[in-house]
Amino acid sequence: MNKTPKKMTRIYTAVRPALMTIVALFIAMIATSIVHLAFSFVLAPFPQKELMEALPEQKAAVMQAYMTSEPRAIYTALFAHGFGGFVGVFTVLLANRSWDEKRGIARPQWVAPLIVGAFWLYADLSNDLNDAPIGPLWTVLDVLLSLGMAFLGYLLANRVASRTAQSVVKRS
Repeated sequence: MNKTPKKMTRIYTAVRPALMTIVALFIAMIATSIVHLAFSFVLAPFPQKELMEALPEQKAAVMQAYMTSEPRAIYTALFAHGFGGFVGVFTVLLANRSWDEKRGIARPQWVAPLIVGAFWLYADLSNDLNDAPIGPLWTVLDVLLSLGMAFLGYLLANRVASRTAQSVVKRS
């Protein structure tokens, strides 16, 4: 017997997608950090201290010097940021869709991934323009790659959820 009041269940059902959006963003940040950490073993140390101490107008010069001394670093950053967008969108869509289908809840499944993607792009732009300025060309490339990878995560999560739902129907 379910002891949870119906009203609480309704509130949780309504709030759960927003909570999963926050969780997915956290998971995306962890995934990006892991990729950055993995590449740090083969790259020169990132000039974090210099960037933190530099004035806003000096940050571009610090990043330019680092990118000149370590040209592979920009490609690893592009991959890490794109991978984070992929993981965040994939996680939130798969989690929300599978939970909703299990309970027979019909609601649009594109809203939470759109919110995760928008927050991810905001963070990406903020990082590229303010925290570690990499230049306009690399920023545009980073944003486009993050968008593409997030959309790929959306498509793949939809495909996985559809196949999972089909296999559940076949077993019943």
